[in-house]
Amino acid sequence: MKIPNLGLSRSLLKFLRTRTCTQNLLKQTWQQQDVRVNQRPLTYCYVGKLHKGCKISKRYYSTSRLFISDSTAGQISQYVDLDLDIDARLSDPKKLKANMEARKIQFSVDELVTNRRRMLDIKEQKERLEMEREENAKQMAVLVREKKGLPEFSALSRPMIERGKEVKEKLKSIMSQWWEVEENVMLTALSLPNNLHPQTPDSSPEVVEEYFAERKMSSDLSHYEIMKKSNLVKFSNVGPRAYYLQEKLALLEQNLIRYFSRRLEVDGFIHWTCPEMFKPVVVEGSGMDFMNRNELFCLQQKSKSDFDSSDSSSSIDSVYFRGVSLASFSAYLTRSFIEESALPMRLFTVGKSYVPCTQNSLPGLYGGVQSTKCCVLGICRSPEESWDMCNNIREKVISLIKPFKVPMRLVVIPASCLHSSEEYRMEVQIWVPSQEQYVMMGSVSMLSDYVSRRLMIRCGENPNHLHKSSPVHMVYGEVMDISRLIYCMVEYNKLEVPQLENT
Repeated sequence: MKIPNLGLSRSLLKFLRTRTCTQNLLKQTWQQQDVRVNQRPLTYCYVGKLHKGCKISKRYYSTSRLFISDSTAGQISQYVDLDLDIDARLSDPKKLKANMEARKIQFSVDELVTNRRRMLDIKEQKERLEMEREENAKQMAVLVREKKGLPEFSALSRPMIERGKEVKEKLKSIMSQWWEVEENVMLTALSLPNNLHPQTPDSSPEVVEEYFAERKMSSDLSHYEIMKKSNLVKFSNVGPRAYYLQEKLALLEQNLIRYFSRRLEVDGFIHWTCPEMFKPVVVEGSGMDFMNRNELFCLQQKSKSDFDSSDSSSSIDSVYFRGVSLASFSAYLTRSFIEESALPMRLFTVGKSYVPCTQNSLPGLYGGVQSTKCCVLGICRSPEESWDMCNNIREKVISLIKPFKVPMRLVVIPASCLHSSEEYRMEVQIWVPSQEQYVMMGSVSMLSDYVSRRLMIRCGENPNHLHKSSPVHMVYGEVMDISRLIYCMVEYNKLEVPQLENT
């Protein structure tokens, strides 16, 4: 497999080429792991009190999409039990229609409601026939036990045998209808976005607060020109936006990582080292489309027909990487049970993030493929706790950025610009002199139970009583895009990191 030039760092490309050389070995290993998963029941991973030791048991990652129809049983393994809460979502069609209109999504809610009703009717017929088949089998078993060998056995058993054949044919017919309508409803329901929070604006962004607005300035020189002129960056021939920070900018990046990490640790956030490469189920469960090459990179290109193939190994080679992101936490927590006593939980991670370049990418290095980010995840029990945690994380992000004393503002993003997993998002934007506009540097998003219902992330008092558990609520935040902050500091000629206090 040839590795394309994605504008990535030389070290990452070297890693990818190394992975190519050992691809067959990796494929064999993943196939062996897949066999082990198929042999074990679908269970939750018990997390327990993560505040004390953060012990996570061994996990088996999925190699399939979220929904797997029963018609493909034995061909493609199911790794999560979906809990989409469809009936609750469809109980108020007007609210769902308003959600779609606000997000500017063309979607037929009425058609989904009709198909869901048809699905429930077919399910009722299927269950009735299955009960009839089971009852007929019990009666036949009693007849065999009591009358087998007697002259009347043949006359008594004939109606039961005929009835069994009739029920079998009806079940065969109803199952084909069931698989068709179930796949239609479930895949459509999976495409539904999250509910909207009451505080989410419908049409345009809302500026909540502004800081240091009087310091806004313009510049004839961009960060790109300043860095190149001062020999603070070395550009690579790997891609047009591939580069290495040099001298004081390289040190500045490490100091900024240390600054944000220590401040978060002091405030009680737990530092996690999370995965940066994911299988399709984690990507889709996090609200991303793994077939969309504008969202994330795929280490081996595959068409949709590959995933529809009956060969379960066809998706084993498909590994997607986005680097530090929501999927990093989701991958760690998939199929996890968390004790309520460990909540609320606040986690953070720092690392490289990779986003494909598109026509909408910002100019210069602001739209680079690779950047360094500091991200957080809050986990709690209820929507009320989620809102409080969102505000707390927002205040924390503001307190981390204000010491840099650059023009910034806090903006609530409208529904039409939200990701499918988000019900509310607030961004921290900094004024960029060379572009004479505000650029997003950090954000805080409320996800409610959107991700946890898809990836079996639940909380309760006892892992043995899953029927009493509930999906957790999440708040995801990108505290700071450190790379973008560096470019901004270059344009403001401020290369000093604020002093850490009480650390």
